[in-house]
Amino acid sequence: MPNDVANVVCLLATHADAVAAALAAATKALANTLDDLKEEGPYDETFALRFVLSNMKEGPNVTADNLIKTIKWRRENASWLTATKNEDFNAIERFVAAGYHGATHEGNPLYIVRAGISNAVALMDACKEEDVVRWMLWKREQGFQTCDRLTRETGTMHRMLVVNDLNHVSLVSGQDPRFRAVLAKVSKMSEVYYPQLLGRSVLINVPRLFSALFSAFKLILSKKMLAKIAICPGRTLTEDISRCPFASKVVNLDTLPTFLGGRCRCKPGCISEVPNDQTENVCRVGGDGMSLCKVAARDKHDVYLEVDAGDKVGYSLQVEERGVEISVVLKDEDGGELTLVQPRKHKAEDGLHEGVVACPTKGTLVLHFDNTYSYFREKSIRYSASVLSVTGNADDDADAEG
Repeated sequence: MPNDVANVVCLLATHADAVAAALAAATKALANTLDDLKEEGPYDETFALRFVLSNMKEGPNVTADNLIKTIKWRRENASWLTATKNEDFNAIERFVAAGYHGATHEGNPLYIVRAGISNAVALMDACKEEDVVRWMLWKREQGFQTCDRLTRETGTMHRMLVVNDLNHVSLVSGQDPRFRAVLAKVSKMSEVYYPQLLGRSVLINVPRLFSALFSAFKLILSKKMLAKIAICPGRTLTEDISRCPFASKVVNLDTLPTFLGGRCRCKPGCISEVPNDQTENVCRVGGDGMSLCKVAARDKHDVYLEVDAGDKVGYSLQVEERGVEISVVLKDEDGGELTLVQPRKHKAEDGLHEGVVACPTKGTLVLHFDNTYSYFREKSIRYSASVLSVTGNADDDADAEG
């Protein structure tokens, strides 16, 4: 990523007049003196430098205008923008698998989006557009805070790297017009409020239908944004990750999640607490805390949990009509499988099925909800699964089902 380690002192010397002019305009519009402006926030030469670098073609008037707009916007939205946590966004994060994880070798924050796991349709059904826009800008603010701190500490310009994992993306989920409208709005706002924040946006695990998907998104992205998009060859689930330059040259594989070909497997999952092995959309969650899902005919729905030796996992299942087959398998780190619950059919008339299993080894617990035996009927289910406790000896705990 060019200029990501550019020396800030040199940049400030090169663009000293432009930075001074932008700050003078902001001071005149927003504060009594430049010192007042600096005391209010990070509104100094280093902050203004990003605006100068991003608007060199547009000129000093646009630079100053965007700087003034940004400071005003940050003032007006400070209550939620700079909050470390925001419970108002919990409803949004149930449907999205995206977050910061690790960093590049230069220390730039790495933001990973699991586009094929995120449920854009359910997200836009459940949440208001303006709330989703605010959440996305809040995530950018987190990246800015990190990059700004690192820039000041190291004296080099830091920018974030975004990795869009397109594994499991479908043409339907990737074409929701409401979600595209959100992305378009956030893209435009980010150009004004977060200049020089994005170093590169990498698309990885690109599907065959990519040209159809990307043609739609190209219409909503600016030329500046399009210029920062890079496409990595290869498939991280089946091929050597070294085919992708960003993985071998930019990112530490020890901190890169396994679904991107790295070696990191966090518990319960590297991104948004979604298990690394999950291949299906994050589901809707009802008021009772149970996930809602439709299992197509001749198909199954798998739920993954990362577990340690001694963990006890509780699960529940409710079928709305007819039945599905349930089983529980533990996959250890060496690739072996241990069946903890033998396949059994659970019908709607059986009511709520609940169970607890003890995990004898560390690995990935997989709950199979199997409808492959049904040729024509889709099944609607509600389910939940979570680690209940950690014990010293799994053999001391007997499995329980009810």
